[in-house]
Amino acid sequence: EDTAGELTIDPEIYETQKDPVTGLDILDEAGQPVYKLDEAGQKIPVLYKKVEFKRPYGAVPIINLTPIGEVGLDPEFRYAITEKSATGFTVKINRAFSTSVKFDWQVLGR
Repeated sequence: EDTAGELTIDPEIYETQKDPVTGLDILDEAGQPVYKLDEAGQKIPVLYKKVEFKRPYGAVPIINLTPIGEVGLDPEFRYAITEKSATGFTVKINRAFSTSVKFDWQVLGR
């Protein structure tokens, strides 16, 4: 399970405000999450996805990442592994898209 997989960054998922002590979502009076807003008052889309391994590797592994679909052909599309450790990694994209952004990934232990 921890050697390969697919990850998806979905559209219409937005950053929420977190309680600084518990790390849990802050909820409004209706029990809904409070969204983070940009300078223009628009909800900030989630542009990343974290993969956590079920069992940690002995060292930080090598991770291969390949975008799937037409979004990879967009000349403005950029992506990166922004965090990597023996317990997982985070993939970040540079902007929101109207469709899901998918990646295949493979991990090679050292």
